[in-house]
Amino acid sequence: MRSFLLCFLLVCSAGVLGAQPVDQAGSPILKGITQIALYVEVPHELEGVEVSWSKLQTEIELSFRKAGLRVVRIGSPEEMNAAVRAAPQQPVLEVVLNSVSIQGGMAHSFYVRSDLQEYAQILRLPNGWANRVRSWGRLKSGVVPTDRLGAIRIVALDQTNEFLNEWLAANAK
Repeated sequence: MRSFLLCFLLVCSAGVLGAQPVDQAGSPILKGITQIALYVEVPHELEGVEVSWSKLQTEIELSFRKAGLRVVRIGSPEEMNAAVRAAPQQPVLEVVLNSVSIQGGMAHSFYVRSDLQEYAQILRLPNGWANRVRSWGRLKSGVVPTDRLGAIRIVALDQTNEFLNEWLAANAK
């Protein structure tokens, strides 16, 4: 029942959230970013089954570095929190994969979420409230057969490639 409910919520959210951008069309939200911290999260049930945390993290890092975007590797939630405390103005790209086995193990319901989180300050408030906010993001959910779990990795790479293409467009040299 829990798997069904999770699957139902993921499929419903795909219609609402889908791959809709957070930023406005043509907005230079990524302009001026020269370095990001990268955090990739892969659930244990996917690790080693066509999806490897270290391989995915490395693939994303290499594509960013080849394009001229400097990357700081973050390996755990604790490291992410420490990096944010040490350099609150540094953007963090968080790529999270999640899945649950459904239909007696024949398929997996999944989602992949990629968010760029940045430090923002609300100037209209007296104390200038500040926090990390989502400035760019993508979300995709779906269902894949258990023998095609590698498709989840492809979704993550597609999202990060979309981020990179938008970054390149905003920072054309």
